[in-house]
Amino acid sequence: MDSMELKITPPTMTMITVLAMLLFSLLWPSSWPLWLCLLLSLPFILSGLALTVLAWLPYHRTGTTWRPDDPDGVRNLLTEGVYQYSRNPMYLGLVIILIGWGCWLGSFAAFLPLPFFVCFLTRLQIVPEERALERHFNEGFRRYSARVRRWL
Repeated sequence: MDSMELKITPPTMTMITVLAMLLFSLLWPSSWPLWLCLLLSLPFILSGLALTVLAWLPYHRTGTTWRPDDPDGVRNLLTEGVYQYSRNPMYLGLVIILIGWGCWLGSFAAFLPLPFFVCFLTRLQIVPEERALERHFNEGFRRYSARVRRWL
């Protein structure tokens, strides 16, 4: 395992990205009208929050861990609900919220950190989680990951 894997938590990566997006929007501002910022950002932020909550509920219901820094603590492989469309709906929810944040900032430059967020999250968090899930659930996880995409 890489020394960086599972060390920078998704909330930390998200906050770094939020700040980077703000910085980029200040360095290279564009002037979207406020009504457009609201019109575009609100649906993204609300749908990202809804997706994150829908992804969290099965963890609570089944009593398995949702903590991204403890993939070995998982008791159940979640494959229903939003997990039948994405293996990482919580992380997808974060990306959608960040898109909404970029819309709220009203700057095209604000979106520049997003691909880095997705790449770092995939490499430092999702891949190690998937290795742990494959160790725990063997063929069950392999079948699930063959059927359901990592992001969408």
